[in-house]
Amino acid sequence: MLVERIPDAKGISLQLFASSRNSPETTQTHGRRHLLEHVLAKGPNFDLDARLEACGLFLSASTTRDYTRFEISGSSESLVQAFAAMREILLPLATDPEHIKKESDIIEQEIALLSPEVRFSTAAWEIGFGKSLLDPYGTVSVLRATSPDELRAAQANELSGNNLLLSVSGPADVDETLKQGLALFAGLPKLPRELPSERPGAKPGIGEASERGEARAAIAPSVASPKTLCELAFAMGVASQDKQCRVHYTVSNFQGLVLLTHPIKGRLSGLLEESRGGKLDALFLPGRSLVRSWVAGYLRTASGSAFLRGVLALHDRALQPEAILNEIDGMTLAGFREAAEAFRIGHAIEVVGKP
Repeated sequence: MLVERIPDAKGISLQLFASSRNSPETTQTHGRRHLLEHVLAKGPNFDLDARLEACGLFLSASTTRDYTRFEISGSSESLVQAFAAMREILLPLATDPEHIKKESDIIEQEIALLSPEVRFSTAAWEIGFGKSLLDPYGTVSVLRATSPDELRAAQANELSGNNLLLSVSGPADVDETLKQGLALFAGLPKLPRELPSERPGAKPGIGEASERGEARAAIAPSVASPKTLCELAFAMGVASQDKQCRVHYTVSNFQGLVLLTHPIKGRLSGLLEESRGGKLDALFLPGRSLVRSWVAGYLRTASGSAFLRGVLALHDRALQPEAILNEIDGMTLAGFREAAEAFRIGHAIEVVGKP
């Protein structure tokens, strides 16, 4: 459990992370973690969000390849109610086939509305990693075929006591918050804790997507790695040259992708070709400044700080955002140049879209 006191914060943020280490996605279970997130976020009586809003609190939830996250944020005066709501999320699952169908329908709509950047990202992951790391969204047919017992089994795997981390930031008393947090986990079953394994290594490659435009992804280790930070700095520097260019990256301690996308086919390739020699070196300082602002931006709010500290500590309790900022401050031009090469043809994952 992490507690950070920010006296002048406007509100409190409680974020519960459940690692995916015991719940790998397979073609037979694809999306059950996402479905579980939807069902748990409703609460045992399917009215948790409405009750929270009545006392100045708000609930959000998300699922990635690494974790499922529940956040309750809002008035620090409602800290007791926030912890009570988190306890409801951890209660044994109450659901039925009708409820599963309803949430599966909602997820189907979410999938249909995924942004082009996300769709390019999914395609890039499949090119680089194959079928070993399925996206966190799910397959609708699998979701609809999930039984209540199968969903309860997924809850037991993912929400065991030693698979969870609670990160709290805001103007709360540290000792009292720790006391309530420890009580939150009391009595939860524990599974054998396995050290997280490394992801299978990604490989450069080229593929197609049904979206308009193009994407290029560099293979990146942990977010704390100088290589990843240099790749992010380069990508942000390139994207700053064209307002339609986008950077897509999910904060992770494992190997992942730094993705650049552009909605006009050929434009991204042009930007990358232009960023050579003196033009590449000219991007170094702006890129480093942009990636530093990106990390520091998380630390300016209770919600952002609780998120970044939590996601880093989920698999490495010793890793702090301040260490990442120090790495950025020590970034070298040589490392930046190497990062640029990671986006070049032959080293990167290239996704070609429609004209």
